[in-house]
Amino acid sequence: MTRTIRMLFPDPCADMGIARTALSTCSHLGGEGLEAFMHVPTAAQAVRAPFLRPALPYVRFPIPWEPHFRLIASPARARLYRRFEAAIADDDIAYLWSTVPLETFQRLRERGIPIIREKFNCHVKAARDILVEAYDRLGVACPDTRISEQTIAYERQSLSMSDFVSSPSPAVTESLAAEGIAPPRIIETSYGWDRRHVDISARPRRDDDDGITVVFVGAVCVRKGVHLLLEAWARAGVRGRLVLCGAVEPIIADRCAEALNRPDVFAPGRVKDVGRRYASADLFVLPSLEEGSPLVTYEALAFGLPVLVSPMGAGGVVRNDEEGLIREPYDTDAWIEALRALAADGELRRVLGEAARRRAEAFTWDRVG
Repeated sequence: MTRTIRMLFPDPCADMGIARTALSTCSHLGGEGLEAFMHVPTAAQAVRAPFLRPALPYVRFPIPWEPHFRLIASPARARLYRRFEAAIADDDIAYLWSTVPLETFQRLRERGIPIIREKFNCHVKAARDILVEAYDRLGVACPDTRISEQTIAYERQSLSMSDFVSSPSPAVTESLAAEGIAPPRIIETSYGWDRRHVDISARPRRDDDDGITVVFVGAVCVRKGVHLLLEAWARAGVRGRLVLCGAVEPIIADRCAEALNRPDVFAPGRVKDVGRRYASADLFVLPSLEEGSPLVTYEALAFGLPVLVSPMGAGGVVRNDEEGLIREPYDTDAWIEALRALAADGELRRVLGEAARRRAEAFTWDRVG
């Protein structure tokens, strides 16, 4: 007997980020006795696959959810939920991503359909506490109004109606346990990386005469701990350059203007060819304050980069003193010491980088799936 799992992904499916993660998860769930389908509102042509079920199949681009697209986006989501509930059979398994309406959870429960709830980041209550503390330390109010009391209430209700919840890292598991989710209901897993999207074939030989290249990939924001990284970089005084690949949050641009204007700091904004940035780097850094299991960490390992990360940035994938160094994000002295040690010791970087490359092989989507 074949069992079917149907994933409900309520955001436009494009060839990037979480959408790519969901696609890879779904594509590798299919196996003996199991088939998988992924229901989305719209899907870009580049990610069309046999298991995709777009609510608007004739729309070949992902509809943005900005207010001026609401006349299209809202009906697309409504149609998505109706078609999903009509398609799912009583002996199927529902795999629901965040923002699925509570009414959908309730109707599935009434039918006795098992529900798995995806958690790609920490519980939103834990995330809000972390962010509020981070912005308090900067003397400003947390601007992320998305994590409201209403959002926390939704999280708790949707989790209470789920039979299981996935957790991609120890930090996520800890945040779920703190909210009373019993361990038997938590499915501990991981994310992965895809050879089709991460070209690791060519890494140029680098000359250390002008120092090391340190790369950060992601939103250049408080949540990612970039203000802490910039302070540590400035104080470490290592020879080289820090490259920040991602959009810069206004508070970072304001509070860290002096550090961002240093001649050894480059912030090119969002970059299309992020693989080239990994390939030209000597070290990957991610001092995140709140994460799930960041895809950029998997990608950095795949490129054979030694890593310097926070526990959140490690994502349950990096092991301290094996693929890199794990340091608490607020321990600036420890980050300074680590930056200096890694900058000064090419052999240490080589050993950690080789271990990183081996570690990455355990987390290709083929193996994770």
